[in-house]
Amino acid sequence: MDTAREALYLNTAAETLQSIKDNWPKFPVKKENILKPNSAFVTKFYNEFLRELYRYIQVFTDEEVLFNDPPGLMEFSEEIITYNRMLQVFSVYLIKQTSYNFLLSDILKPQPKRTRVFITLCMQILMTINEIIKSDNNIYKEEMSKKDSFHDVSRLKAEVLEKLNWAQEKLEESEENLYNLRKEGVEVNKEYLEVLEYEKTRNKLYKDKQKEIDSLISESNMLKYDLDAVKKENVELEEQVVSQSEYEKDLEVLENLEKEIEGMTALQQTLSHGLEAKNKTLLHNNKCINVLETLVFDTKCEQIMREDEGKLQKLQFEIPKLNTELSDLTSTTEKLKMEEDLLNQKVEFIEKERINQLIIKQKECKDLQMEYTQLNQHNKQLEENKAIEIKQLEKELKRKEESFEHLKNSVKEKKTKLIELEKQVVQNFTVTMEQLLTKSKDIKKIQF
Repeated sequence: MDTAREALYLNTAAETLQSIKDNWPKFPVKKENILKPNSAFVTKFYNEFLRELYRYIQVFTDEEVLFNDPPGLMEFSEEIITYNRMLQVFSVYLIKQTSYNFLLSDILKPQPKRTRVFITLCMQILMTINEIIKSDNNIYKEEMSKKDSFHDVSRLKAEVLEKLNWAQEKLEESEENLYNLRKEGVEVNKEYLEVLEYEKTRNKLYKDKQKEIDSLISESNMLKYDLDAVKKENVELEEQVVSQSEYEKDLEVLENLEKEIEGMTALQQTLSHGLEAKNKTLLHNNKCINVLETLVFDTKCEQIMREDEGKLQKLQFEIPKLNTELSDLTSTTEKLKMEEDLLNQKVEFIEKERINQLIIKQKECKDLQMEYTQLNQHNKQLEENKAIEIKQLEKELKRKEESFEHLKNSVKEKKTKLIELEKQVVQNFTVTMEQLLTKSKDIKKIQF
């Protein structure tokens, strides 16, 4: 036995009591318990010691500590259970010596000297563990810090993975945008070709319209010279103004009126000749009457004269009728003349309408020319805008491709750094855990 152990074994009761109060102030103990120990006191002391010891080990190792009890031990008394557990502790610490081996009698019938030795040994064990905990506190904190760092690295890894996923999504989105831009470029080119084709068709249409405009202008110039001819073509104009049935009806009325006018004119001429003849006859008869008044005729001549006077009276009676008929014919002639004037007015109206139509056509020609000019300007502007838009799309496409390559390289670089960091963290964590496990095993053994 070395000097330290001899000093340990020779501690007095006062020193043992003071050691308990200094290192284990919560445990109630009196000097009589040290001077005259009994089974109840030592059993209680050893059980509280075991709880405190295992609590230290559990706090330090962060592991649940179980008693290594043999099968069936719990069927025995509390003293036997306590003895078995304390024997496991002392067998680790004590050098096997006959005089200081822990015995069952140290619990059932404790002796003061042996009890002081084992109590002092228990205090020494607690002090040693406490010093180990204090000395390794910085290491423990460092390991916990490394553990937190590992959690931080794990969190960082999760964030990096999340960023990688985000970058992958952006990459896919960029690829999709690139595909859409290329597709849009194809569609724009297709649309541009369609616009060019439409432009060709429209230019052709404009040329046709220009030809039509030139034709209308030529026609208008011809119409200016053909106004007199238009007047003569009143029948065709009437067909354009009125319906076919009305035109045919008016034409029929006009023909009937012309025939009636011709008949009336002939009748008027006939009546005029007849009246002249009758007037001549009357004058001749009057002359004859005047001559006859101076002459003497026989009865037969008087009878003939009377008959002639009767005829003359009849003729004089018919003269008013003929005058009435002549007046009617004159009125009818005036009506026909009025109708002719109306027809002339219609012809003039139609001529004015044709002139107005010509003016409208000329205005339409000017509008078409203006629209053609505006459309040409619009097409030129559209072509310029399309060219600018295509250039912008090409620049955007190039920029997207460069951004895509940069993002791809950045993702690759971050992925490489993440793999290296992960390897370093795993390596550091493995070394730290091995060191911590070694220290934990040493503490569990409680070797001095």
